[in-house]
Amino acid sequence: MNKKAFDGIDKILQKIFGAEPGLKKLILADRSGLTIAHASDKLEYLAEIDDLGTIASLVFGASENFGQSLDLGALNMITLDFEDAKISIVPCGEGILCFYSDKNYCMVKLLLGSFKHELMDLINQYLQDPKIDAFKLDEFLSETFFK
Repeated sequence: MNKKAFDGIDKILQKIFGAEPGLKKLILADRSGLTIAHASDKLEYLAEIDDLGTIASLVFGASENFGQSLDLGALNMITLDFEDAKISIVPCGEGILCFYSDKNYCMVKLLLGSFKHELMDLINQYLQDPKIDAFKLDEFLSETFFK
């Protein structure tokens, strides 16, 4: 793992998470659904965070494909507005950043704009790590073999 890139990603996520009240979870996943990093205000099971990152990545990918099939251009953000919470999913280079927040949270674009380019560079550095590529290949081969 590219420890320097991961530490940089973690610092940025912590800054975004701590910038405004109302954010419950912040999860960064790659476009295949692999959770890279997260920030939250309470200790949680890593499996729950991984599941949420995977689901957000799948929702984003499906919506992106839907928009492409209609020639609508690039997908900028998905907002899911629930009774008690809001989920915003935004692309960040090769990553998908998921904001799980209170219903009235509206700082996603502002906060991401401040850190987007730096975060995109760190994500690219992290995903270029040969160990990550080996992990993805192993996961693909395992899925293929067991199906």
